[in-house]
Amino acid sequence: MKTRFIGILCLLAIAVPLQSSSQTNIIKAFDKILKSSDVTYTEKHSMEKDTKTGQKESQYDIYDFTLPANSSLIDNALKAFKSDEAMAYSTSSGTTGKNDSEISLAIGNGEMGTRVNAPGRKYIYSCFLAPDSENKDGNYRYAYGMNWETKDGVITGKLIVTYATTLKYRQEQSERSQFKIFTNTTTYSGTTNENPSWFSKFMGYVQAMEQTTPGAQQALATKIYEHTKSIPTSVTREDKIIAGEILKSMISKPQFRNTTATLQLLNGACTNLK
Repeated sequence: MKTRFIGILCLLAIAVPLQSSSQTNIIKAFDKILKSSDVTYTEKHSMEKDTKTGQKESQYDIYDFTLPANSSLIDNALKAFKSDEAMAYSTSSGTTGKNDSEISLAIGNGEMGTRVNAPGRKYIYSCFLAPDSENKDGNYRYAYGMNWETKDGVITGKLIVTYATTLKYRQEQSERSQFKIFTNTTTYSGTTNENPSWFSKFMGYVQAMEQTTPGAQQALATKIYEHTKSIPTSVTREDKIIAGEILKSMISKPQFRNTTATLQLLNGACTNLK
């Protein structure tokens, strides 16, 4: 059972104790932006805790801001990301084009997320394991993200903080769950934890293809093809059927039919699984 709290946090330091945080510089840089007299911002916040244990299970803090183009606050924040980079287990940055895929930072159990990149804007984000005081099992992380653009003498941007389970944990949970795929009137199901190594790699490639750009899809399709050529004898027939149905579903989607080579590789992988 969960309870939901929504409110305004004036300081990001409230969200993560500075003394136990590996992202101290980023927190301070975000806080400096929000406390600047040159900045105008709107904010949204949400937190969920387990009502029995009081353990935090989900959180997001989102700030849409504007500030003068001659401000040094963005450069200061970028230096903070660089300073904390060694403690992050995942980090990424770039400029988003019109046709680039959406990059989201997960919230809670990953069923929800908030977009960190935006067309025409630069972005950066880093993920850190949550402090032991909140995360004794090592399954939760904090993500810090920022995007911005300069136009007409004004910097417009967004600051994002989310608390969620790690991608690795969500993938492990997915492996343990029952996969059910319906094709017409036939139902296929399998338990992936019998073959976590082979199946987790397969699902990793599939999920990466869902999130990557068309230019990288062929390389991932090649990995899927090679992966399905060498299937351990311990992999059950049910799991191979499930993998095949997942590939068939992918092949039916327009984004995976952009190049002949990618389509041929995915069809070849389906053949390998028969």
